[in-house]
Amino acid sequence: MIRFVFFDVGGVLGTAGPEIKTQFVREIGISLDDYYAFQERFINRVDTGKMTRDVFFQMLNEAFHLGRGDLETVWGTIFERTYREFPQTREWAMKLKTKYGVGILSNVSPLTLVLHQEKKAYTGFEPWVFLSCEMGFGKPDPRVFNYINQKTKTKSNECVLIDDREEHVIGARNSGWRAIHHITLEQTQKEFEKIVHEK
Repeated sequence: MIRFVFFDVGGVLGTAGPEIKTQFVREIGISLDDYYAFQERFINRVDTGKMTRDVFFQMLNEAFHLGRGDLETVWGTIFERTYREFPQTREWAMKLKTKYGVGILSNVSPLTLVLHQEKKAYTGFEPWVFLSCEMGFGKPDPRVFNYINQKTKTKSNECVLIDDREEHVIGARNSGWRAIHHITLEQTQKEFEKIVHEK
Protein backbone atom coordinates (compact mmCIF):
# COMPACT_ATOMS: atom_id res chain seq x y z
CA MET A 1 0.00 0.00 0.00
CA ILE A 2 1.35 3.42 -0.96
CA ARG A 3 1.46 5.93 1.89
CA PHE A 4 3.76 8.69 0.60
CA VAL A 5 4.56 10.27 -2.76
CA PHE A 6 7.65 12.46 -3.11
CA PHE A 7 8.20 14.89 -5.98
CA ASP A 8 11.49 16.30 -7.22
CA VAL A 9 11.39 20.05 -7.87
CA GLY A 10 13.63 20.85 -10.88
CA GLY A 11 12.34 18.97 -13.92
CA VAL A 12 9.14 17.75 -12.22
CA LEU A 13 7.42 20.60 -10.37
CA GLY A 14 9.29 23.33 -12.22
CA THR A 15 12.00 24.21 -14.72
CA ALA A 16 15.03 21.92 -14.64
CA GLY A 17 18.55 23.09 -13.84
CA PRO A 18 20.02 22.52 -17.34
CA GLU A 19 17.91 25.34 -18.79
CA ILE A 20 19.20 27.71 -16.13
CA LYS A 21 22.81 26.52 -16.51
CA THR A 22 22.72 26.97 -20.29
CA GLN A 23 21.83 30.64 -19.90
CA PHE A 24 24.29 31.10 -17.05
CA VAL A 25 27.32 29.86 -19.02
CA ARG A 26 26.31 31.95 -22.02
CA GLU A 27 26.19 35.00 -19.76
CA ILE A 28 29.61 34.42 -18.17
CA GLY A 29 31.33 33.28 -21.37
CA ILE A 30 32.33 29.64 -20.83
CA SER A 31 31.16 26.50 -22.59
CA LEU A 32 28.47 24.28 -21.11
CA ASP A 33 30.82 21.28 -21.31
CA ASP A 34 33.51 23.15 -19.36
CA TYR A 35 30.96 24.20 -16.74
CA TYR A 36 29.64 20.65 -16.30
CA ALA A 37 33.18 19.25 -16.02
CA PHE A 38 33.95 21.81 -13.31
CA GLN A 39 30.61 21.31 -11.54
CA GLU A 40 31.01 17.53 -11.50
CA ARG A 41 34.00 17.90 -9.17
CA PHE A 42 32.09 19.87 -6.53
CA ILE A 43 28.31 19.60 -6.98
CA ASN A 44 27.83 16.86 -4.40
CA ARG A 45 29.57 19.01 -1.79
CA VAL A 46 27.46 22.03 -2.75
CA ASP A 47 24.13 20.16 -2.85
CA THR A 48 24.75 18.54 0.52
CA GLY A 49 25.67 21.83 2.20
CA LYS A 50 29.35 20.95 2.67
CA MET A 51 30.49 23.76 0.35
CA THR A 52 28.76 27.10 0.23
CA ARG A 53 27.58 28.41 -3.09
CA ASP A 54 29.73 31.54 -2.76
CA VAL A 55 32.84 29.37 -2.39
CA PHE A 56 31.76 27.37 -5.46
CA PHE A 57 31.35 30.59 -7.49
CA GLN A 58 34.68 31.93 -6.24
CA MET A 59 36.41 28.72 -7.37
CA LEU A 60 34.59 28.89 -10.72
CA ASN A 61 35.72 32.50 -11.13
CA GLU A 62 39.35 31.56 -10.41
CA ALA A 63 39.36 28.38 -12.51
CA PHE A 64 38.23 30.20 -15.66
CA HIS A 65 39.94 33.55 -14.89
CA LEU A 66 36.61 35.35 -15.23
CA GLY A 67 37.54 38.35 -13.09
CA ARG A 68 33.94 38.66 -11.89
CA GLY A 69 32.62 39.15 -8.40
CA ASP A 70 28.96 38.89 -9.34
CA LEU A 71 28.50 35.23 -10.33
CA GLU A 72 26.05 34.53 -7.52
CA THR A 73 23.98 37.56 -8.54
CA VAL A 74 24.07 36.51 -12.20
CA TRP A 75 22.88 33.01 -11.22
CA GLY A 76 20.04 34.48 -9.16
CA THR A 77 18.94 36.81 -11.95
CA ILE A 78 18.91 33.99 -14.50
CA PHE A 79 17.04 31.73 -12.10
CA GLU A 80 14.44 34.46 -11.57
CA ARG A 81 14.08 34.95 -15.31
CA THR A 82 14.05 31.24 -16.23
CA TYR A 83 12.41 29.27 -13.44
CA ARG A 84 8.74 28.55 -13.92
CA GLU A 85 6.43 26.28 -12.04
CA PHE A 86 4.50 23.54 -13.81
CA PRO A 87 1.02 24.28 -12.41
CA GLN A 88 -0.67 21.11 -13.68
CA THR A 89 1.88 18.91 -11.91
CA ARG A 90 1.48 20.89 -8.68
CA GLU A 91 -2.30 20.67 -8.94
CA TRP A 92 -2.10 16.88 -9.32
CA ALA A 93 0.28 16.66 -6.34
CA MET A 94 -2.18 18.63 -4.20
CA LYS A 95 -5.04 16.31 -5.25
CA LEU A 96 -2.98 13.31 -4.16
CA LYS A 97 -2.90 14.76 -0.63
CA THR A 98 -6.47 13.53 -0.09
CA LYS A 99 -5.16 9.92 -0.13
CA TYR A 100 -1.41 10.05 0.54
CA GLY A 101 1.27 11.97 2.33
CA VAL A 102 2.81 14.19 -0.35
CA GLY A 103 6.24 15.76 -0.08
CA ILE A 104 9.34 16.99 -1.83
CA LEU A 105 12.67 15.19 -2.16
CA SER A 106 15.17 17.36 -3.98
CA ASN A 107 18.91 17.77 -4.40
CA VAL A 108 19.33 21.49 -3.94
CA SER A 109 22.15 23.85 -3.02
CA PRO A 110 21.70 26.52 -0.31
CA LEU A 111 21.48 29.27 -2.97
CA THR A 112 18.85 27.47 -5.01
CA LEU A 113 16.99 26.69 -1.77
CA VAL A 114 16.56 30.42 -1.15
CA LEU A 115 15.47 31.01 -4.75
CA HIS A 116 12.96 28.15 -4.54
CA GLN A 117 11.62 29.56 -1.28
CA GLU A 118 11.11 32.95 -2.94
CA LYS A 119 9.12 31.17 -5.68
CA LYS A 120 7.14 29.26 -3.00
CA ALA A 121 8.20 25.97 -4.62
CA TYR A 122 7.80 24.08 -1.32
CA THR A 123 4.50 25.64 -0.26
CA GLY A 124 1.79 23.05 0.31
CA PHE A 125 4.26 20.19 0.74
CA GLU A 126 5.13 20.90 4.37
CA PRO A 127 6.08 19.23 6.63
CA TRP A 128 7.40 16.57 4.22
CA VAL A 129 10.14 18.62 2.52
CA PHE A 130 13.47 16.80 2.34
CA LEU A 131 16.38 18.72 0.80
CA SER A 132 19.93 17.49 0.25
CA CYS A 133 21.55 20.66 1.61
CA GLU A 134 19.70 20.17 4.90
CA MET A 135 20.07 16.38 5.18
CA GLY A 136 23.79 16.33 4.33
CA PHE A 137 23.34 13.73 1.59
CA GLY A 138 21.41 13.60 -1.66
CA LYS A 139 19.84 11.26 -4.18
CA PRO A 140 20.73 8.57 -5.19
CA ASP A 141 22.54 7.90 -1.88
CA PRO A 142 20.63 5.09 -0.07
CA ARG A 143 20.86 7.09 3.17
CA VAL A 144 18.31 9.55 1.72
CA PHE A 145 15.62 6.93 1.34
CA ASN A 146 16.37 5.28 4.72
CA TYR A 147 16.28 8.69 6.43
CA ILE A 148 12.88 9.52 4.95
CA ASN A 149 11.49 6.10 5.88
CA GLN A 150 12.56 6.77 9.48
CA LYS A 151 11.07 10.28 9.52
CA THR A 152 7.75 9.18 7.95
CA LYS A 153 7.61 5.86 9.83
CA THR A 154 7.13 4.01 6.56
CA LYS A 155 8.45 0.88 4.91
CA SER A 156 10.42 1.32 1.69
CA ASN A 157 7.70 -0.10 -0.57
CA GLU A 158 5.16 2.38 0.85
CA CYS A 159 6.93 5.35 -0.79
CA VAL A 160 7.01 6.56 -4.40
CA LEU A 161 9.60 8.93 -5.86
CA ILE A 162 8.77 10.96 -8.98
CA ASP A 163 12.01 12.28 -10.49
CA ASP A 164 13.29 13.36 -13.91
CA ARG A 165 16.77 11.88 -13.38
CA GLU A 166 17.13 8.21 -14.14
CA GLU A 167 19.97 7.67 -11.67
CA HIS A 168 17.75 8.97 -8.85
CA VAL A 169 14.92 6.64 -9.91
CA ILE A 170 17.34 3.69 -9.91
CA GLY A 171 18.68 4.72 -6.49
CA ALA A 172 15.16 4.81 -5.07
CA ARG A 173 14.29 1.41 -6.53
CA ASN A 174 17.53 -0.08 -5.20
CA SER A 175 16.42 1.11 -1.75
CA GLY A 176 13.07 -0.66 -2.11
CA TRP A 177 11.01 2.38 -3.08
CA ARG A 178 8.65 2.54 -6.02
CA ALA A 179 9.85 5.17 -8.47
CA ILE A 180 8.76 6.84 -11.69
CA HIS A 181 11.10 8.37 -14.24
CA HIS A 182 9.13 11.54 -15.01
CA ILE A 183 9.05 12.64 -18.64
CA THR A 184 5.51 14.03 -19.00
CA LEU A 185 2.70 14.50 -16.52
CA GLU A 186 0.39 12.17 -18.43
CA GLN A 187 3.00 9.38 -18.51
CA THR A 188 3.74 9.84 -14.80
CA GLN A 189 0.07 9.71 -13.87
CA LYS A 190 -0.41 6.48 -15.84
CA GLU A 191 2.62 4.87 -14.19
CA PHE A 192 1.43 6.02 -10.78
CA GLU A 193 -1.98 4.40 -11.33
CA LYS A 194 -0.25 1.12 -12.24
CA ILE A 195 1.78 1.25 -9.02
CA VAL A 196 -1.29 2.01 -6.92
CA HIS A 197 -3.18 -0.95 -8.37
CA GLU A 198 -0.33 -3.46 -8.07
CA LYS A 199 -1.24 -6.42 -5.89
